[in-house]
Amino acid sequence: MVNRKNTNYLMEAVLGSDEEAIRDIVYAIGESKGKWSHFISNLFSAEVTEAAKEQFHTVWVELGWRIRSQVGDDKALARMLSALLPEYRGESIQLYRGESAERYGIGRIGFCWTPNIEVARTFARGLNAYFGDGGVLLATMANQSSIIAGPNDHSIHLGEHEYTLDPFSLSDIEVLKTYPPLPPDW
Repeated sequence: MVNRKNTNYLMEAVLGSDEEAIRDIVYAIGESKGKWSHFISNLFSAEVTEAAKEQFHTVWVELGWRIRSQVGDDKALARMLSALLPEYRGESIQLYRGESAERYGIGRIGFCWTPNIEVARTFARGLNAYFGDGGVLLATMANQSSIIAGPNDHSIHLGEHEYTLDPFSLSDIEVLKTYPPLPPDW
């Protein structure tokens, strides 16, 4: 689906703060991986307004798991998010994440963390325990330099208070609890 023409459409949607068009493109890409590389390579020569960053942030909160899969390269995704999300200007903060034990085991830590341990626990023993080897509840003291963006209004509305972190900059992640895999019929 995504060729240079469509990459240009994505760029126009992002830079034009067109949240609905961004969503449409993300859904149109579907399960394809590596379809954002041309967009990412062109992104750094563009000027991204604060309004565009706010709009993309909402789409990231809603569809981050899909975008991560479509980008297919977490290091490229971290660079992209640093350019497309509002800059975090707060202090270091204790954060938690519910992660798949399988992804944690191979060092593929997710980007989205929360200060609410109960929200993280819900993901660790729920959605992230459904596939593979179960789930893990993680904790980290995130330095300001590791935090790409703080929670936006949509994330606060959802009760997740999602912080987007650069997982490659985290040095001290603690496993608080492991959860067994959920049965397939859960």
